[in-house]
Amino acid sequence: MLAEISKNIFLYASQNKTLNKAAKRWGLRFGASQVVAGETIESAIVKVKELNERGLVCTLDHLGEFVSNREEALEATQYNIQTLEAVSFTLKGLLPK
Repeated sequence: MLAEISKNIFLYASQNKTLNKAAKRWGLRFGASQVVAGETIESAIVKVKELNERGLVCTLDHLGEFVSNREEALEATQYNIQTLEAVSFTLKGLLPK
């Protein structure tokens, strides 16, 4: 029952425009920074490299939590492609370290 209540709360929150706007603006300041590597592709890659050097294996995910229309979906898709390209370039040593 608690799981169902939690699910409903998060589902409501995910569909509420005001809460979505607040999450985009303040999410990292209120705890998301513990699981978010960075606000840009470059900062995420730097953080993952730091964690890799400490022996940790990481993934980069752009989940698209705030996608609600076709245009935003296309933007999220392009961002994922850019992320994959940046990781590839970094692994090949083509980006500044």
